[in-house]
Amino acid sequence: MLIDYHIHIEKTPYSKKRLIQYLEVGFKRGVKEFCITEHIHQFREVKSSLLKSVRKMVKTDIVDTWLYEHFTQSVEEYINFIESIKKEGYPIKVGCEVDYFEGEEKWIQSFIETYPWDFILGSVHWIKGLPASIDNPDYMNLWKDKVDNTYKAYFSLIKKAVLSGLFDAISHLDLVKLFGFRPTVDIHDLIEDTIATMTDKNIGTELNTAGLRRPVNEMYPSMEILKLCKNYGVFITLGSDAHRPEDVGKDFDKALIILKNAGYDKLSTFENRQRRNVPIF
Repeated sequence: MLIDYHIHIEKTPYSKKRLIQYLEVGFKRGVKEFCITEHIHQFREVKSSLLKSVRKMVKTDIVDTWLYEHFTQSVEEYINFIESIKKEGYPIKVGCEVDYFEGEEKWIQSFIETYPWDFILGSVHWIKGLPASIDNPDYMNLWKDKVDNTYKAYFSLIKKAVLSGLFDAISHLDLVKLFGFRPTVDIHDLIEDTIATMTDKNIGTELNTAGLRRPVNEMYPSMEILKLCKNYGVFITLGSDAHRPEDVGKDFDKALIILKNAGYDKLSTFENRQRRNVPIF
């Protein structure tokens, strides 16, 4: 059973017509169940808290300019919209992609616990000392000479995100590679320790096909990391990270081959943040 558990609709006001376009593309690609995982920075309710958290990490005008273009949605309107589509019989779940900030767990937990989510993805985009988020292409050259330290900082934050227990799964586990920058030092032990912690905390990850649409031209995570996840018993979901209808379920045919080669034969789905496994093949 194919699922797509990483989808962003972004545009407001919410449109059933637009959302159905996402679902129809997915159906054509064999997707049977969808979870919309809007970014937390879309929601007005967290504007103050999130801005403060980001500014502790990155103190530049770049951040303010970028973030102030967001916070356009209401959480309740979003959830009610997805629930209305679900009531019409569509196989859709309501989720959120939530950024992790060290030391800011209290407000993040309050946000998550306030609303009736099916699924929460945790992610790391912000690293202290960088001029912008790590996936911002306009500023990638400003950290290309800090690759080793950035990789170490990134996976250290991923581990802390796991230890927080706030999330159901971690999204794009090795997102830091997206521009093709690779570390010159061995960080295998750090990555393996992070994955072992995921097992201990019963937190999964995803196979995310969006990396094939980025300069690195590789899914998240790499096959090496995916096999480590399998060896440690980390459960997995599948996501396109689509921000437009045409990307829903994209490259899932390739993802199936990768999952099989890594030894996975089940995917995890969620409802009310309760997990169940479904066979892939």
